[in-house]
Amino acid sequence: MLIDEVGLTIYYENGDVENIPLSTMQTAIVIKILGLTKQKNGSVACFSDESLEKMVEMKGNPLKLKITN
Repeated sequence: MLIDEVGLTIYYENGDVENIPLSTMQTAIVIKILGLTKQKNGSVACFSDESLEKMVEMKGNPLKLKITN
């Protein structure tokens, strides 16, 4: 099944909402980084927060991501 369109929706604490359309390349990168996979039962699995934190802390972190709270 091909993906037709993807958007990122951000809900802010003050009630504002922002919708950001993603290109095919941006979508592919997000899917890869989050480890999104469709399961046989129809659900979607992804890396846990703990796994993502380990990736961010890796010495070879190519995206130079930093976790901020």
